[in-house]
Amino acid sequence: MENAADAIFFMARQLMLVDINSAGCELSGYTRAELLAMVGYELLEGSTPVEASEERDQIEPNIPPMSERLLRRKDGSIVPIENRVNLIELGETSYYLAMTRDITERNVADRELQNREIHFRHMAEENSVMAEIGRIIESYLDISEVYNGLGRELRKLVPFDWLVISLANLEQDTPTNAFVSGWEILGREAGYVFKWISLSLARR
Repeated sequence: MENAADAIFFMARQLMLVDINSAGCELSGYTRAELLAMVGYELLEGSTPVEASEERDQIEPNIPPMSERLLRRKDGSIVPIENRVNLIELGETSYYLAMTRDITERNVADRELQNREIHFRHMAEENSVMAEIGRIIESYLDISEVYNGLGRELRKLVPFDWLVISLANLEQDTPTNAFVSGWEILGREAGYVFKWISLSLARR
């Protein structure tokens, strides 16, 4: 028990702590003497006596349920843990052995993996949309059909209320709205020509 890498909390029937290994003291931040004056569920964030008793009564010998919980350390910090509690019967006396593992690093690694999966999924979606846009451009001779197809595909990536495709005349600094999808805005319909000062600035 003392050589175990996991924190071990040995509890009596009423969940009073009767023994703890060094890893349990290190994980919780309490001394062994302090823990021996505590009830096991006091270490679990949000746990109540009623809930702890109900969970205890569902445990069967040699079938330790595994759960992910939050452990509150002596300094108030919260640590995510994996907890396995086994029922041990010695004669007519029941004890509960909780093997507890800090899973902070594992959770961080899981989140990073999930973020990478989301990133790659978004990249695949973008590639699919761009391929479809390319197909649309190659397939249609009517430019309005190209714009309509482009609008449909872009909406898959970015939900929008208003999409405008403008063609810029750099000599006259006059963009023209070639395609408009979404809201109808007076003075911004397809074919509208307006002065765009930033074009001349960008050209310089």
